[in-house]
Amino acid sequence: MVTDHQYRRLKKLIHTERTKVIAASKAGMDVKTARKYLGSDIPPSELKKPHTWRTRKDPFEEDWPEIKQKLGVNTGFEAKVLFEYLQRSYPGKYEDGQLRTLQRYVKVWRSKAILTFDYEWLKEELLVEEKFKTKLHGKITHEAVL
Repeated sequence: MVTDHQYRRLKKLIHTERTKVIAASKAGMDVKTARKYLGSDIPPSELKKPHTWRTRKDPFEEDWPEIKQKLGVNTGFEAKVLFEYLQRSYPGKYEDGQLRTLQRYVKVWRSKAILTFDYEWLKEELLVEEKFKTKLHGKITHEAVL
């Protein structure tokens, strides 16, 4: 991958060196790559296109509404538990290697889920000697779009 620094150096060297081969070599790139950038007048950083396409079909697309529903009921579900549930519910559909994908999906879902907390229970808990030994209780009031 050619950097913008190499590109700028090539642009300077092309005027001082005798051949494109020498200029490309001093800029740290192959002569074919140098010709490509000299002909385009666009730096490498502007030629990069964002990766927006999928390389394979989303394995959880069909079952994602069910997964979201289960997460909505209990936000504390671990992705591994959900994955094991899916493997039991749909035998042969999900392989063990897809667990990490589901973990990423659940992480994104959690980061975008907007929770509200009922602080009334907290007031009661503060009166008890065992402060903060219970987990926060929350419910999803709105889910952000993924």
